[in-house]
Amino acid sequence: MELPILLAAFGPMRRGEICALNLSDIEGNVVHVSKNMVRTENNTWVIKSPKSYAGDRYIDYPDFVVKKWEGMTGRITQLTPNNITDKFRGILKQAGLNHFRFHDFRHYSA
Repeated sequence: MELPILLAAFGPMRRGEICALNLSDIEGNVVHVSKNMVRTENNTWVIKSPKSYAGDRYIDYPDFVVKKWEGMTGRITQLTPNNITDKFRGILKQAGLNHFRFHDFRHYSA
């Protein structure tokens, strides 16, 4: 969960964008957000293009975040957006922190 949290907190990425992110979408410190993981009507997860033109964007990350994906291959995480929400809720509870949404990292980043 460390890398998904860093991607959301230091570059405003959504859960689905993090789950769809592949190392091939990264060059140096720059992440090209061009995909999103969404749930279909059949309750399966698929990776598709963003809904809007603005959803396709580039995000520059600080070096300390970049170090976390060095040496990785393939997708950044095998989690689904729901897995991120559930795991994050458990982390907050275990740490004794008040509840807040994973999505709120986007506001922190902004």
